[in-house]
Amino acid sequence: MGLATQEGKIYNKAQDKFKQINKYVELLAHLLIDYPIDKNIKIADMGSGKGYLIALYEFLIKTKNLRCRMTGYEIREDIVTLCNQVALKNEFVGLNFQQKSIEDTIVDDVDMVIALHACNIATDMAIVKGIQAGSQYIIVAPCCHKQVRSAMKHEND
Repeated sequence: MGLATQEGKIYNKAQDKFKQINKYVELLAHLLIDYPIDKNIKIADMGSGKGYLIALYEFLIKTKNLRCRMTGYEIREDIVTLCNQVALKNEFVGLNFQQKSIEDTIVDDVDMVIALHACNIATDMAIVKGIQAGSQYIIVAPCCHKQVRSAMKHEND
């Protein structure tokens, strides 16, 4: 997905993104620490982009031994095709990507709605979709986190 070499070495330019993904997975893993392994967790990744949260799927099924069904929703057809190819190549049978905008996506029967750096109002729309679906977890990280962090820092000075 453009973060690492074939040998698994993270590119220098991708270090920050790699750290963000790992932190996000760490947060979600903590939330799911007591999740029953006999229950199938259903996750909707809103604005999934290049599918960086495939790492979450892999972590849940390989490390946590959870049964997982995860659907990524992304508007760009070429990215959806690429992500589905990666899922197929790695035999991630519970992972798929669909070409849809968040606004046009109907989400129901999900346990978790996630959005990592969805742009503009996409994070807000992901939250709304999670609420409408009655999702147990809604975990989002807006793309403007640096701006928010900067504003919070100035308020605390």
